[in-house]
Amino acid sequence: MTHHIIIRGQRDGGKTTTCAVLYKELKKVAEYSKILTMSWKPIETLRLTPEGNYSDFIAVFIVKGKLIILISAGDIAGDLEDILNKLSDQGFLSSVFEGRKKIDLVICCARSRNVKGSTIRMLHERITDPNARTEFWVPEKTLSKSDAEEDKKILAKKIIKYFENFN
Repeated sequence: MTHHIIIRGQRDGGKTTTCAVLYKELKKVAEYSKILTMSWKPIETLRLTPEGNYSDFIAVFIVKGKLIILISAGDIAGDLEDILNKLSDQGFLSSVFEGRKKIDLVICCARSRNVKGSTIRMLHERITDPNARTEFWVPEKTLSKSDAEEDKKILAKKIIKYFENFN
């Protein structure tokens, strides 16, 4: 069974920044890593928007033999659902992820409001077994961009520790 970690937070609260920090931390310990655009095109590094924020991305890791998918997008339920549907396609998985057909962990994001049409509602409806999902909340929005990554390291390390202890 694939386990899901959901990074929750308010609009512009730092979910993608948390994912960028998580990407950097996981890359240090991964046997394999790959970063992709939201349209599944490989890129060399994380990208920034003109405003200096991280652009959404998909990352693939193998850590201790486990396949981990990190999806920074989570504001629009339909976009995230499309990605998750692709990840359910065995042929797609095998072609994109080095012949692998099983994902051990999906880390994704969701806005905090559990209302009709929201990402978190879609995830709860999709992942009905509460034991198959764990939620982490992004703390309060960091006011200073220069401090944002440092602030998100605490949560990123908690997520990594959870995953290490979970297996």
